[in-house]
Amino acid sequence: MRPLKLTLSAFGPYAAETVLDLAQLGRGGLYLVTGDTGAGKTTLFDAITYALYDHSSGGVREGAMLRSKYAEPGTPTFVELEFEVRGQRCTVRRNPEYLRPKARGEGFTTEKADACLTYADGRPPVTRAKDVTAAVVDIIGLDYNQFSQIAMIAQGQFTRLLNASTEERSKIFRKLFRTQPYQRLQERLQAENAALTRQREEQSVRIGQLLSGLSWAEGDADGAVLDALAPLCEAGGQASPEGVLPLLDALLAGQEQALSAATAARTEAETELDKLQQTLGRAEQAEKLRLELTAAQARQDALRPVLDAAEAEAARHAGDAAALDALAGKLERAKSDLAAFDGLDSLEKKLSAARDAAALENARAEKRRAALGQLDGELTALEQSLAALGGAEAEKVSLEARAEQLARRETALAQLAQSLAEGQRRGQAARQAQERYLLADGAKERAHALRDHLERAFLNAQAGLLAEGLTDGTPCPVCGSTHHPRRAVLPAEAPTQARVDTARQSADEADRAAQEASAAAAKAVAADREAKATLRRDAEALLPERFTSPEGPVKLTVSLLKTALAEESEALHAAQEALDKAQKQNAAALAAKARQEDERQKKTAQRSALEAEARASAEEAARQSAAAKALEAQCAEARAALPAAGREEARRALAGLESERRALRAGMD
Repeated sequence: MRPLKLTLSAFGPYAAETVLDLAQLGRGGLYLVTGDTGAGKTTLFDAITYALYDHSSGGVREGAMLRSKYAEPGTPTFVELEFEVRGQRCTVRRNPEYLRPKARGEGFTTEKADACLTYADGRPPVTRAKDVTAAVVDIIGLDYNQFSQIAMIAQGQFTRLLNASTEERSKIFRKLFRTQPYQRLQERLQAENAALTRQREEQSVRIGQLLSGLSWAEGDADGAVLDALAPLCEAGGQASPEGVLPLLDALLAGQEQALSAATAARTEAETELDKLQQTLGRAEQAEKLRLELTAAQARQDALRPVLDAAEAEAARHAGDAAALDALAGKLERAKSDLAAFDGLDSLEKKLSAARDAAALENARAEKRRAALGQLDGELTALEQSLAALGGAEAEKVSLEARAEQLARRETALAQLAQSLAEGQRRGQAARQAQERYLLADGAKERAHALRDHLERAFLNAQAGLLAEGLTDGTPCPVCGSTHHPRRAVLPAEAPTQARVDTARQSADEADRAAQEASAAAAKAVAADREAKATLRRDAEALLPERFTSPEGPVKLTVSLLKTALAEESEALHAAQEALDKAQKQNAAALAAKARQEDERQKKTAQRSALEAEARASAEEAARQSAAAKALEAQCAEARAALPAAGREEARRALAGLESERRALRAGMD
């Protein structure tokens, strides 16, 4: 595999898009990446192995860890590698999962991990991370572990190949040089040879077992073959198939001939037996029918006298049918006379029921009208109570606005107290920074004094050393004079050059420390001034009545502000308590109003139902009264249509006719 072009974007330490034209390295096949520690060498290995296999080169950094910390939020993270394998060019592009800004709106969204492999010859691209990795393994011929061992050696990873077992190295080289088909052929031949050998051994053992169980009688038709097998039977162990199979084939052929002859004889005997069984079945059926016919003729002869007597009795009652028809008309008239009395009783019962129902419905209607009057009074009282609670909703809105106002003031007071604390902290920090500057400045002065003293002493010592070698008449190496009236005297303790250099270094360090302390003090003082200005501005905005006046601003002190905050907090708490009490009262009023409204709805629904029920009862009472009047007329008509005889005489006449009809019917039957 030869890399041609590597593109990194927001990947590892590469914040922007970086393109490496690896084709310029040539076709040598061996590349060395060098550079200082932290220069990004390992990231190049990570980019190549991540693009190919979704893994980093060292196996430590996974895809989700490869997003650059230095990249802009909108810069996409991806790696794109163009490579060549055996003249075939491919390009693989892969990105890990990371957070990116939303295309619409604010905030971030997760960019899902993705991959794509494209071919230069125009074949359809491969998508999805797992499919791309599988396609790369198929193209290169190496998986991730093998690629990192032999194709691209990361820092400290070469020993993995050297220390691998013989079997593992064999697998790697076999896959690298594509000798797997020969290995698979060898393994398949070995497996087939082992299977055939095992099958032959099993067959030999089975033949030996079968032969050891053979026995036959003297004079058997297959005696010659069995005698030939006898030595093999006595062996009792494994038998050679080559020696046994011909003998067994001969024995099997003889047995098959004998079996065919026996089968033909049996088939012929079974056919004759079927014919005999059919003949016997027909004879048995004929005998059974003959016996049944004899029994039927005997029963017919026995029933002949009974039939003759029945025919004579039927002739004697031949006139009863006409008498029965005449009697039927009389029965109908008798039933009609008796039914007239029963119809009158039924009408009188219906009349009584209609009168009772009308009275009951009138009572129900009156009771429901009374309930309607009571319910109207309750509804009037509820309407008056609800009218008194009508302003509860407006009061609730006002109280909520007041609560929001007090909450904002509480937050503002807390922020002002926090600003006061922050101002005190910054003031303390400014004083401490100034004190540190004074200490650093004093240390600087002392370091300068020591440095100047040691430099003068060192120079004086140099003059004394020069003066010791001067004599009158010889020129001075410094001024050239040949007269030396006042030669310098060598001090008793002269500083060394190292001590002078140390003093100079200490003085320089003291200068830097003083400058840093001065800058820190200036910064702290500026922060203190800013905090005080902010505190003043916040105090005037929140408490203008305390810190502003027509004469000018009121002096702001810590004690004055603390006192004002305490008083304002106390007043705020009192207002909040009063507000809480008012809100509880308002909540109780709203709850009472809700209950009363619910009760009004229920009573309104009850009134509608009662009104409908009262109206229905009145209508039902009117309907029952009308029905009673109609029944009264029907009863009068029924009384007028009654027969002259009474109910008992009509009942006795009907009973006599019924008795006569039963006697006639019994004789006919």
